[in-house]
Amino acid sequence: MKLLIRVVVLIFIFIAAINYLDYNRIIEKETEGSIVTEKKIAVDDEYHSIWIKDEDTGSKIQLQVKEKEIWDLIMTGEKYDVVYRWYGNEKPYLKSISYSKK
Repeated sequence: MKLLIRVVVLIFIFIAAINYLDYNRIIEKETEGSIVTEKKIAVDDEYHSIWIKDEDTGSKIQLQVKEKEIWDLIMTGEKYDVVYRWYGNEKPYLKSISYSKK
């Protein structure tokens, strides 16, 4: 009986550790030839957002832009190569952006 309890506790700790590590893992994605479809400023001016349309999947993705100067330089309707990151339940944020050669 004690062995069974120990095994159950170890399994529980193992599953909790995997979930914790997966939640805190930073995920990075790179897209090429993505079109910026929309730009917006948050109501409280906390962050600036852009929406890109991924050419590969066709999905629209909202990205936070932390620097206002970079947000000002991004033009809607233009194609960019974009690298963005996110972790856990956080919204994806822009890591780097450059004009696309596609």
